[in-house]
Amino acid sequence: MSAAPVDRLRLAQWFRDARGLSVIALDHPDAPIGTDPSQAGKLPIASWKAFQDARATDDNLQNWFGNGTPRNLAIVTGALSGVVAIDCDSPAAEKWADTNLPATPMVTRTAKGSHRFYRHPGASVPTKARIHGDGLELDVRGDGGYVVAPGSVHHTGFVYARVGPWPPVTKLPPFDVAWLAPATPEPKPATKARSFDAAPGADRDRLVARARRYLGSVPAAVEGQGGDAATFVVACRLARDFGLDRGDTLTLLSEWNARCSPPWSDRDLEDKIDNALKYGDGPIGSKVHEDRPGWRGPSTGARSTGAADADSGSAPTGDVRPLIESTDQDLPRVTAASIAALRTWNDPPAIFLYGGAPGRLDLDEAAAPRMVELDEHRCRHALARAASWQRPRRDGTMIPAMPPIAVVRNVLASPVADVGLPVLTRIIEAPAFDSSARLHITPGYSSASRMFYAPARGLVIPDVLSVPAAADVALARGLLLDDLLVDFPFTSDAERAHALSVVMLPFARELVDGPTPLYLVEKPTPGTGASLLVTALLWPAIGRDVAVLTEGTDEESWRKRLTSTLRSSPSAITIDNLRRRLDSAALSSAITTTTWEDRILGRTENVRLPVRCVWLATGNNPALSNEISRRTIRIRLDARVDRPWLRSGFRHDPLLVWVREHRPRLVWACLTLVQRWLAEGRPAGRVVMGQFESWSRVLGGVLDVAGVPGFLQNLDEFYDLADAESAGWRGLVERWAERYGAGPVGVADLWRLVTPEADSVFEPLAFDFLDDPKLSDRSLRTRFGKRLAAQRDRVFGSFRITAAERKQGASQWRLVPAG
Repeated sequence: MSAAPVDRLRLAQWFRDARGLSVIALDHPDAPIGTDPSQAGKLPIASWKAFQDARATDDNLQNWFGNGTPRNLAIVTGALSGVVAIDCDSPAAEKWADTNLPATPMVTRTAKGSHRFYRHPGASVPTKARIHGDGLELDVRGDGGYVVAPGSVHHTGFVYARVGPWPPVTKLPPFDVAWLAPATPEPKPATKARSFDAAPGADRDRLVARARRYLGSVPAAVEGQGGDAATFVVACRLARDFGLDRGDTLTLLSEWNARCSPPWSDRDLEDKIDNALKYGDGPIGSKVHEDRPGWRGPSTGARSTGAADADSGSAPTGDVRPLIESTDQDLPRVTAASIAALRTWNDPPAIFLYGGAPGRLDLDEAAAPRMVELDEHRCRHALARAASWQRPRRDGTMIPAMPPIAVVRNVLASPVADVGLPVLTRIIEAPAFDSSARLHITPGYSSASRMFYAPARGLVIPDVLSVPAAADVALARGLLLDDLLVDFPFTSDAERAHALSVVMLPFARELVDGPTPLYLVEKPTPGTGASLLVTALLWPAIGRDVAVLTEGTDEESWRKRLTSTLRSSPSAITIDNLRRRLDSAALSSAITTTTWEDRILGRTENVRLPVRCVWLATGNNPALSNEISRRTIRIRLDARVDRPWLRSGFRHDPLLVWVREHRPRLVWACLTLVQRWLAEGRPAGRVVMGQFESWSRVLGGVLDVAGVPGFLQNLDEFYDLADAESAGWRGLVERWAERYGAGPVGVADLWRLVTPEADSVFEPLAFDFLDDPKLSDRSLRTRFGKRLAAQRDRVFGSFRITAAERKQGASQWRLVPAG
């Protein structure tokens, strides 16, 4: 709601303590408890009869208004509060009250008029509607009644406002019981239908034929799916719009009724015709001449079925949604109708099965597509648009209603196979190849690829040839290497090849049958351009800045951040500016899987999320754990100057302006290189990286065909430099072999090799897991022993660490030749 917040707890206390009024809590339009939208914000949240005889306690008020749930407030009228309220609900009622009732200093301005308060006379004053006989919307709220209080919110957003000084009730003018004089009954309108233009003679046959064609386009009524309302609408169309007499209406309605499930009885059909003539809106015969040239008849008031007129063949102009009665208590039946309506409405789809759970495709504040959970609120939003929810009035006519929350929850609880949502694995923002090498270039969802293409407005990609010529390949390679990447100070061809593979990966991701590694953009000095490089590499595929994932402080925080990020179906996940050693079992697991499974925060259920993103990280000479380094390839930048951010003379400056302007051509270049690789039979890359074999073969093959050297040629160098822990173990094994040879040795002896005495020929070995000044020497040695046990059977250099026989209960270790 747009209304300013009101402290309803303090307001309720003021009404009770300063004015002696009894108050109760009502629902709020933001948290309604009923199904009728017009009553939202007016319904007591619980039984309120007790508060006609006793005022609410402090505990009552705190429970109602102090728990953060939005509530409206009501004043109980009658003897306890000492007030009677006149409810004026129209301008005419306001005018009558101004003329005939005394002025009062206690008034509430309402959405339609006012509540005027008067002093209770002492004698019983019944709550009564329509106290005046001229059809005025003028009601009395006396004993047993209540009115919505100032500060509350109407379902339209209007805020009830206090008018006047609101003195103590003893200062109000008294209510006069004479105002309750019996209202003069209004004469009921004749039930005979008013004809707009009767259809004599031959016109009858034409109208019957048109009406029969209309019925052929109307779906049959189905019990539990708004069948009652649908039949009333059809009766209105026949008896009122087409102006057919009762006999013809019953004949045609019976023909249509044969298709209904179950069919109505003849008596039921006659009742429907009676209700159509009595309660249907609009003049009789509004469609008598509708098919004649130049006819401009009045609009019909009968509720539209949404079907096209059978003569004109025009598109539906009414509500084509199925009708569902919100008051139907058969939950399985209403749920089935809701799911059927949702399936029909969800075409083209916006709601998907993502990660094993329903989700909705949304746009964030930057217009970036993302998946969000289909919770109760979003599901209710969808159901309200998928079907026309109605509830019957006493006269048999239908009025709008809200989808019941029980139905919403039952839809969400239904087996995914029953709901039948399309499965989504990935959102793309530029054309990409699917797993069958088909190019997904049409915006929207593809059931074959299970991808949704959401391009930026105005993005038009040049045509990609099925067999790109050598000149096309050269042009594409030049755009990427000599324009996009030319100004970055890569330290080798391998670094540049890896950077180019980042650009290519989103377009070829579905051709990779498995996980993809973490790309680490590292440099020795801040300001070298790592963050700019990441943005430039991802811009062709995504067309915007990518949100950054901050480092986790422990495994729990890593797990939560990864799950939260993957739930949105990101195209890329970037960990920017690493400041500490990157070591996370959760991150290691996420990188080497294609499906991430984790518990949903605050629930006992798990979610299984597809992992199709590009993984990137940046940092200044960052340290990595052994587990992370094995999942990483390096892109190293080094400008070899003291202040790299002061460099100038770039080919494209500023680079991102050029990238934005040339995004369509850059996308074309990536697609062209992948298409050329496909046309040549998908030759595999020559170097394979363990755990990422498919990625190595696909991206290595694409770059080989494009004539780009260096892919995966820097792995040994990178592992030696990045995996500082493994380097420490190698140093230890060398000392171990030199000092103890192949004999058994204990942790205490090895600890002296790690932290030698000052007069030792050995320097201390650096292990990050020992860099903790808070721990004592004994605690550090214990930690070292546990990490040593984790290295069992690992090979370092020429030796393998193995377990020896225990000595006096203590673990012993020995080195054996590798191989």
